[in-house]
Amino acid sequence: MFKNLWKAERKINAFTLIELLVVIAIIAILTTLSVLALQSAREKARNSKRIADIKQLKTALELYYNDANGYPPASAFVTGSALSYTDSQSGQVNTYINQIPSSPIPADGDCTQQNNSYSYSSANPSTYTLSYCLGGNTQSIPDGINIATPAQLYSLAQSQSGNESCTDTTWTPDPSTYCGDATQTSNCDNTRTTTGTLSCSSPATCGGGGTANQCGQPACTDTTWTPDPATYCGDATQTSNCNATRTTAGTLSCSSPTPVCNNNICVECTDNSTCTLPQTCAGSGTPNVCGCSDATWTPDPSSYCG
Repeated sequence: MFKNLWKAERKINAFTLIELLVVIAIIAILTTLSVLALQSAREKARNSKRIADIKQLKTALELYYNDANGYPPASAFVTGSALSYTDSQSGQVNTYINQIPSSPIPADGDCTQQNNSYSYSSANPSTYTLSYCLGGNTQSIPDGINIATPAQLYSLAQSQSGNESCTDTTWTPDPSTYCGDATQTSNCDNTRTTTGTLSCSSPATCGGGGTANQCGQPACTDTTWTPDPATYCGDATQTSNCNATRTTAGTLSCSSPTPVCNNNICVECTDNSTCTLPQTCAGSGTPNVCGCSDATWTPDPSSYCG
């Protein structure tokens, strides 16, 4: 009897196989939830670090602007290096950030290893763009690629289709040299909402020289020479209506009915002033032609004509 009671008591205090499996399953679920929570916390921490880095960089860039009267070129923005400016007059070196940070790794969300970086560009000293990628909505900033500018912490860099991110917002052609009213497009194929309104300084014209919507020298279509080479005589240099110098001076001689070269134009002989002495306009031979009516060798051969 005692043996049977001992067996019964031992059987009641032991765990069954089903109970053990349930406990193991609960532990596995709790472990998985803990790992997921830890990963989510780390991802949020990385995204918060990215935003903090961008804010720090924006502050450094503004300090640089105050001293240099412009934002640094892209060549001065090197990850891992200091951002500094050397005053050209005093030689003083001002350092605004000791080490330009890199984006935390690994990339989160839809961000890739390629765009998980802080990409800085500056088309001119008055502005800049600083792109970064977030793996999730953080501090009211949406996930994906965002672009910081002097005026704002973020703006979405979406392409026209909305399905891909675009970090290059350079307009083609460059608005600083754009003229006319044609619509410009960016390298991301977004339509430029404001067309160029810049005018061209003389003598450049908008579309001059054959390039549309670009300031250039005016194209010259009138190459008429003044005076016309067909009637030109003498050795003075000619010019065209486009102010281009004629390289070869006229070499035409004069023949009837306009036999005399007067001011580089062939004209008829009307008075003695157009003839070289001792020739006269009334000389023998064809009328209105400079000639000589006196063949006498007087006073010497230097005055001889005929």
